[in-house]
Amino acid sequence: MSKRTAKLNGARNGHSVQVVDEPIRQPRAYTQLIEQLKKISPDWRPNRIGVDAELYRNHWELRAFSRNLWRENPFIMGYGQELAANVIGPTGYTLRMMIKETEDRIIYSEEEKDALQRAEARRNDVLRFTASKSGAKFKAEKLIHTIKGKSSVKVGELDTFANQLIEKKWAEWQLRENCTVTGRINYNESRQLRLKSCARDGDHFIRLIRDSRYQPFGFKIQHINAEWCNYYLNGLNEKNQNPIRYGIEYDESFAAPVPVAYWFTKATSGQWATMSPVNFTTNSTENSIRIPAEDIIHYAKFDDDADVTRPVPWATPVMSSVRQLDKAMEAVVVAMRVGACSNVFFETDLIGPDGNTAAGADPEIMKGLSMEMNPGGAHGLPPGVRAKEFNPNQPNPNTGHVRNEILRSICAGLPGAQFSTIGQNYAEINFSAGRLERLTITAQWTVLQEFDIALAERRIFSEWLKMALLMKAVPLPVEKHFKFNAPKFTGKRWPGVDPIKDANAKALDLANKFTSPQRIHDEQGTDLEQTCIEIQEASMIYQQYGIESDTTKGPIDAETETETEDGAVTVAAENEQGMETKELTEILGVAVRAGIVTPSREVEAAMRAKLELPEMSADVVAAWTADGGVRRPITLSSIKGGESETAETIDGGEDSTPE
Repeated sequence: MSKRTAKLNGARNGHSVQVVDEPIRQPRAYTQLIEQLKKISPDWRPNRIGVDAELYRNHWELRAFSRNLWRENPFIMGYGQELAANVIGPTGYTLRMMIKETEDRIIYSEEEKDALQRAEARRNDVLRFTASKSGAKFKAEKLIHTIKGKSSVKVGELDTFANQLIEKKWAEWQLRENCTVTGRINYNESRQLRLKSCARDGDHFIRLIRDSRYQPFGFKIQHINAEWCNYYLNGLNEKNQNPIRYGIEYDESFAAPVPVAYWFTKATSGQWATMSPVNFTTNSTENSIRIPAEDIIHYAKFDDDADVTRPVPWATPVMSSVRQLDKAMEAVVVAMRVGACSNVFFETDLIGPDGNTAAGADPEIMKGLSMEMNPGGAHGLPPGVRAKEFNPNQPNPNTGHVRNEILRSICAGLPGAQFSTIGQNYAEINFSAGRLERLTITAQWTVLQEFDIALAERRIFSEWLKMALLMKAVPLPVEKHFKFNAPKFTGKRWPGVDPIKDANAKALDLANKFTSPQRIHDEQGTDLEQTCIEIQEASMIYQQYGIESDTTKGPIDAETETETEDGAVTVAAENEQGMETKELTEILGVAVRAGIVTPSREVEAAMRAKLELPEMSADVVAAWTADGGVRRPITLSSIKGGESETAETIDGGEDSTPE
């Protein structure tokens, strides 16, 4: 930076002023970006207000648009069905209880003793069978120990009786008459309902109801749609001065506000028949019911914005595109229908008496021109009348391509949306692309499963178990609820595009110690120990009925893939026997041409047997007899008058020499 001193013109008293030369400051990159965005996108006007303030103004209509799409738009309806089928699945989550003994204890219950004896007998039967096959010495395993003459279990062992009992009772509670207050859906349908409701509305509420009248478990759940938690209820709770925002009451005495209650609009007898109930839009606690937070699950994804109180519907980023695509496809269908109806119109250039206006057509003549068209028919027209065909060019051959490109962008904005499934388009996906899509989409489904299990499944199970223990529906001590609350939920798993290669890859990882059998079973939602027991029990049954148990022979057949330029993949499976036959045939051919093996009747007979071909016919046997039982290959030379027999055979003798 340079400095210079200059004498100002007209300066008083001859004082000088120091002037500093500085370079012109260039605008920062962000400033340039903002200016560029404003120029090229003048209609882009992002809001500068907070996310909650923006939602407060638009949430009602935003949810209404979303619900309309979920009811009427086939693509969004397909998205909801895909979530239910793949994230939740037809049978829901698999429960595996992992309760362990926390202390040495004496068994007093005959029911528990009987269960342990049956489990012990089953396990020892498997161990005895395994020892007999391997030749090892059988060593019985005990689940029931004797301490001071009394049956007992030891600390650290699995609580077999409690695990089996809770798993059984949990399955019983999931029946429709036990799990929900309405009794219209079973618990797996309830899982699907909460997930689809959250995706449709942005959030959903599940009420945990504990009531001894709900026999036998004393516990049910109630689904509450998002609009019942009053968005317009904001202010302070007059009784405790807690702030209320969007129907949620907070306690601000902690480092961050903690929800302590939820305010739901009171239902009225005629409220179902109105378009926008008055109670939904009032900022008053008089028309609302306060439910403590320990009785409510606020089912929503908060991973997009840390400040949001009530998230938006999942389809918000793609609402406009989905709607426009749906109407465009409707227009295409109408245009195709119109295009299928080819018509002929008649026109004339007749001039009226004044020479300027067109003469009116004779009604009788025009009426007569309404004719039925027959194949191969010919019709004459009056003078000055022409026939003009109306034949729209529909459907447009580019319609499908445009539709797929738009649908791809829509699926990119929907969590867990698979383009090939929602668009029912498998023709444009080759084998490699299908693999990549499956890897990506299953990862998203797994994320949604963990979200659902962590937020709803574990809490519902814990509250159910607590009430089931209190109601004695699960006859275990209620004071040990913490011990018994040890569930392990596993969601649905999905087969790969190429199951054989996936299985071989897992086997290779195991062989190289890159993974463990436990981890592989966890990934596919099964239990290693249970699987081993079932395998050995199956072998015992096979042996009992004289069936060979080793059903898998050798390695799995390999598949050879060839991908063409257009992305198509051809798969050819070659089994081990086929490879041996092919190699044997090639080796024999090389040996014959090299003179190592001489073709004979015995060689042909052996090859026919190997290839499972018919035996030699009488004509073939006669041909071998005529040749003396052997045939010398043409590639071999015989010493006959100093000339090559092969050369004579190939050249055809002296007469065949080219001129």
